[in-house]
Amino acid sequence: MRQSVEYFNIRKNTNRSILVSLKAQNLAFYTQLRIVDSTKIKELLDYCLGILEEGEFGWFRIYEVYFYNCTYSGRYEEALEVYNKVIQSPSFSLLDGSHHDNWLLLGGYLHLLAKIGALDTTKVESVVGAFRYGKFLMK
Repeated sequence: MRQSVEYFNIRKNTNRSILVSLKAQNLAFYTQLRIVDSTKIKELLDYCLGILEEGEFGWFRIYEVYFYNCTYSGRYEEALEVYNKVIQSPSFSLLDGSHHDNWLLLGGYLHLLAKIGALDTTKVESVVGAFRYGKFLMK
């Protein structure tokens, strides 16, 4: 019996955004269960990014899940690279509300990783900027 996602892959009339959504859920599954299978994760990421255009909402969401995967599996340098790629996107400033705020929180997390010595502080500050506690206070 075929896996459900693979069944949809061979059908010519399958909506590709549905496939991206299913693959994104698969990536989230690996991340949440802390399953470190870098080949499968890279395959899922490449599949999603092959369909999505940079700057689309789904593109940001895929990278957010991938960022979590990188941090949960201890690939902090890669997480920093993902963060840099996302905030350099011309569409980053168009993200609204909690989607934009999530990335600000992830930047704070990178500062925390630098504070405990898991990342180079200078490198983090060059990408994220200086840590400003006021950005995280509720108004």
